[in-house]
Amino acid sequence: MRRWVLACSLALLIGANAGCSLASRADASAVRIGAPDDTAGMLVDYVVEHGLDERAQRVFLESQELRDCCGTKSQTALAAGDIELAVLCPAAADELIARDPRFVVVGAVAANTDVVVVRRDPPARVGITQNRAYQSDVVSDVFDDETEAVPMLTESLPYALENGEVDAIVTDFLRARSVEGARMPSAHRDGTRRVTYVLVSTREFERDARFGAVIEEFDAAARALSDSAKLVQQVGEYTGVPMSDEEVSEWRRLGVRLLTVSETRRS
Repeated sequence: MRRWVLACSLALLIGANAGCSLASRADASAVRIGAPDDTAGMLVDYVVEHGLDERAQRVFLESQELRDCCGTKSQTALAAGDIELAVLCPAAADELIARDPRFVVVGAVAANTDVVVVRRDPPARVGITQNRAYQSDVVSDVFDDETEAVPMLTESLPYALENGEVDAIVTDFLRARSVEGARMPSAHRDGTRRVTYVLVSTREFERDARFGAVIEEFDAAARALSDSAKLVQQVGEYTGVPMSDEEVSEWRRLGVRLLTVSETRRS
């Protein structure tokens, strides 16, 4: 069974050309990617597990605790040069880039991956992850301006819902699998998709010869996981819990989307 936090501590080794052979953990060509331990992490995990060919192989890095990818740990890892790429929520990405010109948002990798789980309807208080400003917008779009958004740690959300501290929560689709309640989409009120994760790169790596190969692998992974059979297999391997037919239907109904970076790439 794959560790739930696998995607938080991984690296892609991408050769500068198709003929190179990479075997050393300490290889200077290691491309290090920080990712959360949720739906976006599942995408990165697929990039590593299924996107490798003779040009690339995977190695494990020392543990990169990027569980709160809208907090400071992932931003710090990028700023310190510990990783070249990171999957961040839009708020964290914009905050990082506003204060540090060394980084750039490449494009979006996921949309509508957050879902609203409602236990008591209509809810007066909705739990959201702290520092994810867009989740406050989710609450306003799904309910109304009088519904209170209550920021807290991601791990606290299901417990707050169970204990009655909040009436609903906004959480990642994979995290919501174990939480009882009615599920509602997190898309904008007009139905347009809400980007929930973007890929951030150092400007230095964006100029690297390996950069294009990495983006191609992200695109290939997003396209592959649009197939229900491959999605079911990947979710089962990543979480250790098989994905049911009902959950696949729910994925579609809620509008969860894995996006190709090349099509969402910022100019």
